[in-house]
Amino acid sequence: MVNGLLVGYSSNMDVLDDLERDLIIMSFREAQLAGYIENPTSRSITDFFSWYVEGGHIVGLHVRNLSVLPGFLFELPKLEELIVFSNSIQRIPSFANLKRMVLVNLKPGTRQIECMAQPKLENLQLIGFSPTNQDIFENISSLSLRRINFDELSPIISQLNLKRIELSNIDGDITCLLDMTSLEQLEIFIARPEIDLTKIDNLKNLKSLVLFDINLREIPKNIGNLSKLEYLDLGKNSLTTLPEEMGELTALKILKVRSNKLSKLPSSLGNIKDILEIDFRDNKINALPSFFKSLPSLFKLQVENIALESLRHLKNASLEYLSIVNCKGDSLPECIFEQFKLKTLIIWKTPITNIPGSIGNLKSLKWLFLRSLKIESLPKEMFELTKLEKLNIEDCPVKFIPNNIGGLKSLKSISIFSNVLTYFPIGLSSLQNLKRVELQIPNSPIPNDYKEILENVEVAIIRSRNQSIML
Repeated sequence: MVNGLLVGYSSNMDVLDDLERDLIIMSFREAQLAGYIENPTSRSITDFFSWYVEGGHIVGLHVRNLSVLPGFLFELPKLEELIVFSNSIQRIPSFANLKRMVLVNLKPGTRQIECMAQPKLENLQLIGFSPTNQDIFENISSLSLRRINFDELSPIISQLNLKRIELSNIDGDITCLLDMTSLEQLEIFIARPEIDLTKIDNLKNLKSLVLFDINLREIPKNIGNLSKLEYLDLGKNSLTTLPEEMGELTALKILKVRSNKLSKLPSSLGNIKDILEIDFRDNKINALPSFFKSLPSLFKLQVENIALESLRHLKNASLEYLSIVNCKGDSLPECIFEQFKLKTLIIWKTPITNIPGSIGNLKSLKWLFLRSLKIESLPKEMFELTKLEKLNIEDCPVKFIPNNIGGLKSLKSISIFSNVLTYFPIGLSSLQNLKRVELQIPNSPIPNDYKEILENVEVAIIRSRNQSIML
């Protein structure tokens, strides 16, 4: 089965066996002869079909620009996924082995469609289509609805034994979902539905809950009863507080509350010892809460608009990803350089004036991103990070890249944007694993032997005072 909508699809006929190639060709001819073509400018097979192949057979088929599905398609022996983009299709016949189906109405609004029963269908996604019959829903465990009025389908959906439901750009009353005790994933995006969350704890099996951009103003206390919940996203709402009972979500691994109106987080979150990430950016929180020092499993932390000094609460030996953006203060707390498992460090739009030599302690670091800082020099210890693979130094007044950059033995990609750099970084010649170089150095001339310096590089984009070079 294909996880992405069209990932891995192509119209390469050479990958098809003789039978399936013939079925595609005959489907194309049937569409031409029977007048199924929606767009008269569409004239080749690639305008109508693309496929995903596994084990030498078509397992996924993408159909577009047709008002009717050609009958020869039903004979594809291994077809498990069908994706249809259409302006006018009115009927989807039954397929013997279909497990996933996606129907996309290319016209604005919602249109009705007749869908026959699919005996093996597990995953159904409807975008701008509303089925006229309920046969299509019989066996599914996962349902995605976009651009519809939920009230039209709620009598049917409320009776289903679903494990996952995703809703986006819908309206109507969706409170009935809280009686679907089989649900393990409930995801609602960018919508203005009617929903009363007071019965949220009915969903005892829920593992993932997404309520993103649906104008939520309050979270009930009984959310703490969702003992199996591992993923919770309440981003882009109008929340001003969160209940302390959220600290009872002991199975929680990821919490996202970005883009709300929160001035603090519940201190009880410090009780969730296995949590991996708490994303509270774009709120009114101006310091890292002290309970973060009680989170031994914290894996990823992204902070914005907080005081750098508050990062002293970072005592998490497990941290591997740290992003610091638009924070206040001119120096980084030393505890950042005690995160010995850190693999990614991003510092952006923060007025720090130096990178301390203790950055050399971050022996596991693979990506270092420094942008819009006030640093003028780089510590020699930075060039002892032998596992570093990607280095970005952008919009920083760094005047010189030392030749000991060759100590970054694993470096594969480097990007330097500097208006004050006056020397071309010739030390790049010693980086044997370097594959990509991007330099914007308007005050530094490009040496004549730049090709020798960049001998092993596969992609190079260089913009200097008097020339631009692309390799």
